[in-house]
Amino acid sequence: MITVCCKYCGVRFETFPCRLKVRKAKFCSKRCYSKWMSENQIGQNNPSWKGDRILLCCESCGVPFTVDPCRKNKARFCSTKCVSEWMAKTFVGKKSFNWKPRKTRKCKYCGKAFQVSPFMPHNRFCNRKCYFAWSRSLKHNHWNYKDKIELTCIGCRKKFRVYPYEKNNKKWRRTYCSKKCYLTHVIKPTGPEKRFIRLCEKNSLPFKYVGDGSFWIGSLNPDFIHNDGQKILIEIFGKYWHQDKGNIPQRQTYKGRKEYFYRHGWQCEIFWEEEVKKELVLRRLRNCIDRIQGEILPRIQ
Repeated sequence: MITVCCKYCGVRFETFPCRLKVRKAKFCSKRCYSKWMSENQIGQNNPSWKGDRILLCCESCGVPFTVDPCRKNKARFCSTKCVSEWMAKTFVGKKSFNWKPRKTRKCKYCGKAFQVSPFMPHNRFCNRKCYFAWSRSLKHNHWNYKDKIELTCIGCRKKFRVYPYEKNNKKWRRTYCSKKCYLTHVIKPTGPEKRFIRLCEKNSLPFKYVGDGSFWIGSLNPDFIHNDGQKILIEIFGKYWHQDKGNIPQRQTYKGRKEYFYRHGWQCEIFWEEEVKKELVLRRLRNCIDRIQGEILPRIQ
């Protein structure tokens, strides 16, 4: 090994003698080599230098710009933006490289003549409106047509017709003729709701169960409503579905459900499943109706 002095920083370093013969051992590191190159190989000192940059004028915007001598006969624009603007003005219509004359065709539905691009040889209609009208006119002859099949509702036993792809659609449960029929026969009162129904029957409370989908307020189905037409409803909440843990919709929370029904003009009383007890229910309902209509429920026996 031979000790050599770095050409840039002057630090001594060791290298092999063979590297001195090929004149490579001049710098102690690549960092020193790059710094020396950036300070010394500039302009005319660079081996690749071919003269100063040439001043040209942009053909699109007229702004002067400089280029290397090797691009003297090729550079015409100062930026790619000027190139695209110049091409948009110059190569229009028949001057475009890809220009082909439009063909005149007759609309297959309305019979009007319209022009179509040669790049769209399969276009047979003048607009989408004509295409959809023609497609509807085919009916049984349409390539994707499938006749409706007849099913029997497992709830009310009525006959109804659906398309074949709807038969096994789990999302809409087409084993029932309608959503109302599905809710009536599938959704049944929960345990707390059954206890509330028994309280209403024993104490002659003016509330009836509508949680089976028989009554809707906006897009929500309440559990109980007042029998005499007063806008009072009862909701029975379970902790699993309605306790606000930050991951349930706003309308399923205690506050959100009350605000929603209040906007529709209804007074909402909510009982949690552990609160469905005779004394508590009667006391709260009496206070609610007294506050709204001035009516008094039967006293607790």
